[in-house]
Amino acid sequence: MGQGGPIKEVGVNGCQIDDVIEFAKDVLTVFNQRVPCRETSMMITKLDEALLWSLKRKTDREKRNVEGTSKK
Repeated sequence: MGQGGPIKEVGVNGCQIDDVIEFAKDVLTVFNQRVPCRETSMMITKLDEALLWSLKRKTDREKRNVEGTSKK
């Protein structure tokens, strides 16, 4: 189950979305090593892109001192 609420407010109570994305990327990477496919390679690339956007969001929120809270 996914995290329900900000960690600083409710603690860790589920998996983080970045962990789910990393897991999916790892599975697709194994598949793509066994049977290379352009479409699977593109999915891996897009998951990498999603992780970069997530990191940008986290960095921006840390700069505003609202990371881990429900504040905007």
